[in-house]
Amino acid sequence: MILPDVVLAGAPKCGTSSLFNWLDAHPDVCGARPKDTFFLNDADNAEFPAQHRALSFSETGLAGYEELFAHCGPGLRLEASGSYLYQATALAQIAAVPSRPKVIFLLRRPADRVYSFYNFARYNMETLPRSTSFADYVARLVEEADSPAQERTVAPAIIRSEYVRYLRRWFERIDPGRILVRLFEDMRSDPLRFVEELSIQIGVDGAFYRGFDFRATNVTRRVPVPGLERAKWRIGARTPDRLKPLLRAPYRLMSARWDTPAPSQQDVEVLARLDGLFMPMNEELAALTGLGLHVWESRR
Repeated sequence: MILPDVVLAGAPKCGTSSLFNWLDAHPDVCGARPKDTFFLNDADNAEFPAQHRALSFSETGLAGYEELFAHCGPGLRLEASGSYLYQATALAQIAAVPSRPKVIFLLRRPADRVYSFYNFARYNMETLPRSTSFADYVARLVEEADSPAQERTVAPAIIRSEYVRYLRRWFERIDPGRILVRLFEDMRSDPLRFVEELSIQIGVDGAFYRGFDFRATNVTRRVPVPGLERAKWRIGARTPDRLKPLLRAPYRLMSARWDTPAPSQQDVEVLARLDGLFMPMNEELAALTGLGLHVWESRR
């Protein structure tokens, strides 16, 4: 049976798209198609994209992996789905599969992740009015944090940025030697060193990355035309995988001219308050993983 050797399991808006593409570029690594397979998502997950349900564990069992890796020859097989951190099915199956895959979690300063989701919801998903201030968005998140999931009107960005809530389960079920928890900030500041070290840990030659073009992907940008990003997703969902590269090139060329939203002074103040809110959970995360989180404690 074809199974993954490495799973990049989270978290969303923490650089997983970039890391997947960099690892997939290695000649000894073959990434599943598409990235973000959602293969091991919980069947009852409301955020499970409809177009991925037919090829998912709930429909095919583990045999479905054969199609996700059908294009791969010999070498290390890599799967990535940022939502797996939160999925009970992903945890149960990754813990049990005989290939014993290594599991990578890429984490970002929680307040910055919330800010990224805020901008993504306004400019990309268009599920939040562009006029919504960050302060109002966070106030809604905090107000709804203790509400039942079906009553929430905004994404559970705060709860899901308390990473230790979810990672505890993974450390309880999986040999900690198989779990690699890394920081987005380390990847961004020195991508070559980051990927060289990670390559050694997953068993491929990191020398490949010397001179590599570490281009970021899936960066949140201020889309100037409302509806454009949603139209792109609708078209992409109906386009065969073999034709998608033909659509990506002109879109990337156009989007490269769009700016990445920068925080206002009020936003910076809200981010600082969020840092304080996340501090207790971050301390538990450091104790669980042994990570030094000093970069998350720096002043803004």
